[in-house]
Amino acid sequence: MRSPSHHPRGYRTPSALIFSAALVMASSFLSGCGDTLPTDESDTLPPDVIVLLPDAEEDAGKMPDLSADDPEMEPPTGGQIPTPPDWLDPRPSPTPDWQRGARMEREPNDIVDHSAGLDQATYFTVGESVAGALDAPDRPEQDMDVFSVELSAGTLFHWEVVGTGEDLDAAGVQTVLLGPDMRYRRELLAHNGQGRSAFIHRTGTYYLAVHDPRDLSSLPEQDVAAAVDDSGYKIKTSTHDLQGYSIEAPGTWGEALEGFAPDVHRFVWNRDEVIMAEVVCHREPVHTGVDPILYIWDTIEHRVVVHNDNGRRDSLDPQIVADLERGRPYMLVVDAVAMRDEVPYALSISEVDDSPDVPTRVEAGSSWRAEIGAPVASMEHFDTDYFTVVLFPGEAIRVEVEADDALEPALTVYRDEGGFFDQIDFTAPRHGEAAVTFNLPADAQGPRLFYVLLDDLRNLQLGAHEWGRRYLGGPDFDYTLRAEAVAWAATPTDLPHHGDITLSEAGSYHWFDVWLEADELLSLQATSLHSDTFPALAMMSAAGEIELSQNADAFFSPRAGTYRFGVREEFMRTSRSPLSLSLFSVKPDTSNATLVQERSDNHSGELAQRLMPPAKVSSYAESVHTVGYDVFVVHAKAGQKLAAWTAPDPGAGNAQPSDTVLHLLDPNGDHIVSNDDRMATEYTTFSAILREVEQDGDYYVVVEPYSTRMFSLDGPYMLYVTLD
Repeated sequence: MRSPSHHPRGYRTPSALIFSAALVMASSFLSGCGDTLPTDESDTLPPDVIVLLPDAEEDAGKMPDLSADDPEMEPPTGGQIPTPPDWLDPRPSPTPDWQRGARMEREPNDIVDHSAGLDQATYFTVGESVAGALDAPDRPEQDMDVFSVELSAGTLFHWEVVGTGEDLDAAGVQTVLLGPDMRYRRELLAHNGQGRSAFIHRTGTYYLAVHDPRDLSSLPEQDVAAAVDDSGYKIKTSTHDLQGYSIEAPGTWGEALEGFAPDVHRFVWNRDEVIMAEVVCHREPVHTGVDPILYIWDTIEHRVVVHNDNGRRDSLDPQIVADLERGRPYMLVVDAVAMRDEVPYALSISEVDDSPDVPTRVEAGSSWRAEIGAPVASMEHFDTDYFTVVLFPGEAIRVEVEADDALEPALTVYRDEGGFFDQIDFTAPRHGEAAVTFNLPADAQGPRLFYVLLDDLRNLQLGAHEWGRRYLGGPDFDYTLRAEAVAWAATPTDLPHHGDITLSEAGSYHWFDVWLEADELLSLQATSLHSDTFPALAMMSAAGEIELSQNADAFFSPRAGTYRFGVREEFMRTSRSPLSLSLFSVKPDTSNATLVQERSDNHSGELAQRLMPPAKVSSYAESVHTVGYDVFVVHAKAGQKLAAWTAPDPGAGNAQPSDTVLHLLDPNGDHIVSNDDRMATEYTTFSAILREVEQDGDYYVVVEPYSTRMFSLDGPYMLYVTLD
């Protein structure tokens, strides 16, 4: 902990400068609520723990011993008090009668540095008055007096200006109440006889900061000299229990914040559904209202259930959603950062099925009946229902929704990754039904939370598919959502395998167990004759991790063993027609392959570089060309199996290899298959293709670096090509 150094009056340490500047800036927002104000609901990280330095009691008529803190000062000798430097000013002005009986400020009292554990605020207890004198605003640094007090959650703290010096009579005195983490803030610009109350939602040390709000830059030059005297103040403090009036919830009311105090509403929640409370201030024009803050206080457990500052999009108005206990009494508190004489507002309490903050919990065996609400196209808003699922390592679950009306239910699944949400699946409806199956691998470290979002497909913005955003739906679009446990099963399959399968239910996989030798290359392909069915391939690790791919892929076995592959409809719908599945493999041999260098001009079919398999090519992918392609040509005969794959170039040293994409074209230049990141037991950005040639001729292997509009993953790579 750093001890405070003694400095001349008016000097500020860097931390004090920051603290003072923040408070001065805060006061400039008092008259306009249209600006965004930092409050206790900020997203910033909480500060370090505050270490308080309590005021030391000093004997009357004695000077404090400063030698322990300042080595340049010699201790007094012979019981005499040495003459202090001028800046210590040991002869304070007499305290005016109207300030007597108050806890007087003790300089310096404006340094609060959380990172250093330094707190020089003047401590007082609730019920005491505090008083001090503020430097005139013409000083190099604006004076700031800071007092600290311990406050208890669930109370109203009241402070009132009961006296000001002559120079503050017209301008008043600026006060700001700050919370333990400095994000809570309540402001008041007051004259003699004015005060306000603030709801205390958290027990801890609070800070009451006082400063002179006068701005000399706005005064005529001839008036500045008359407005630069120091001026005193006195503030009375007290706390009060919450006393509210009863309301029948749900409902809507027209209210007003009056008397510079929060409104407290008592109610009993006699509903099974989630409560949604909202405050809307009347702002005509925008800068005439306040920034309200909303709390729900549990009167039994004496705690805040939920609170919110700016909860509505593009608005200062708060909105909260909470899952309250039926029949339990609560208090709803409406406070504000800054108060005005009278601020009208509308209070609404309603019941909703759920929200992102209070989703519905489902588990295996659950059945939930609800409805999708009517969308509001003018507000670009539509109803989403939120569900959570907790899975333990090795568990799998299938969530199914069936609509009763014209609803087209779509399900999106997110996995909680330490506060970040990773989308892992999406399912589109067919005939008013949709389902999704997901799992948690057996090697996961403990249980994991999943979110399942239910929407009307026609309201979603899906760029890859023209399903539109039409804001359709209605308040009576009912549905039933069910969840059931899933036990994975697979069919042992010999290679090669060619056949049809039919997915009997939405959200299902069809799994195959295949034995592969070490370094064996497997080709997987799934097709459908129906234009509305999109097959997707999958691979499952031994622990149950599922890797999805497109309808064609390849896999190199790192070691001999049984591997599990599967197929599903891309959007996890029930297939209308059979899916054709093809699995075959080769064990390519490149031991006698000739190493060749890529030509620098092989960027088109006419200039394709001819290879004689088995071959390996040391290449470099770059996107500076018109198309960014490296094109190679291989002559093959019908029935031969053509394999092409990329890997790091051993001769490239530490250069970052290219993230490749492979394409195979037939002798006519028509596309056969593409592959970006081949299936692997570990993550890879390399590509692989294995296809059986249908006719004699030249086949084109095209390599390009993966690229977007923002970047291109150029770099070296090794291309291998074999024919079997």
